[in-house]
Amino acid sequence: MARSIPIGDQSVFPLVEKAELLVVVEAAVSEDRRVNLSITPPQMKAITYTCRCGKFFPILTRHQTESGERLIIGIMGEPCLKGQKPTP
Repeated sequence: MARSIPIGDQSVFPLVEKAELLVVVEAAVSEDRRVNLSITPPQMKAITYTCRCGKFFPILTRHQTESGERLIIGIMGEPCLKGQKPTP
């Protein structure tokens, strides 16, 4: 699920079994195509990090479904300018 979140705003993403992920866009730096995010996965404290355009950040959460499966989240910030390719 993708959303455009302005700098300084936040958005809640619904996950499995009523779990939610809070994403806050702290800052974007377009010259090196990075974005600062603060995320709060279910049953965890906030994690703040900087990611490159087009790169995923995987998170193994503490949340388990009713069937015992562990919730894994992949987050990607994409502050790319139109026409730019992700950095390898």
